[in-house]
Amino acid sequence: MRTGKVEIRGHEYVICLSARVIQNVEDAGYPSIEAFLSDEAHQTGNLFRILAWMIEAGDRWERHEGRESPGTLSYDEILDTIGPEDLEILSASIVQAIVGERHIEAQPPKNAKTTRKKAPAA
Repeated sequence: MRTGKVEIRGHEYVICLSARVIQNVEDAGYPSIEAFLSDEAHQTGNLFRILAWMIEAGDRWERHEGRESPGTLSYDEILDTIGPEDLEILSASIVQAIVGERHIEAQPPKNAKTTRKKAPAA
């Protein structure tokens, strides 16, 4: 899980790049996040879509970790609250979350045996 933060209208939201966000990008018909964000015909709309998905993922992450969250913002709420002057900082925040701090979730159990038992000879 990769995380970052973004401030929108006085609220600080944790944004996450989670498997759900990647799945949403694929469901939108794009092979990768890079392709999704670089589609010039839909660049601004895709930026707001991925931001909404990442805010939702951040809200889930914060609740999973037992922390409070300001909630989520839908795609439409983002369209209604963000101006063109915010695009550069939002883009930078999203990129930072994609390449930024990483939290590893999937780890083998600490007591798991790492060697295989040999099968009995026939």
